[in-house]
Amino acid sequence: MIATITDNEGIEEIVQALQINKWKLEKAPSNSSIEKRFILFNSEMKKLGGSNDKEKELKEVAKIMVFQDVPYIDFQIKKQTFSFKVPEEVSDYMYNIQ
Repeated sequence: MIATITDNEGIEEIVQALQINKWKLEKAPSNSSIEKRFILFNSEMKKLGGSNDKEKELKEVAKIMVFQDVPYIDFQIKKQTFSFKVPEEVSDYMYNIQ
């Protein structure tokens, strides 16, 4: 399933729910598996010919992977992946996003 959130209120809600200040750098248990993936995009102005300044192109900037049954996520940006233990409510929130 793909869901797109573009409005500022929706983005702000997710950022608040992530409680990033409570994440702890820690690897997920080796027997855990990724259940859900989120791909984060940023819009860039198209520069081909410069004819239409309002056209924007989406560029992938990061991924968040949520593990099944354990409160861990992987955050990937560029070619680096960081693993975090997160509060249970963050894991539940991310797992239940539709």
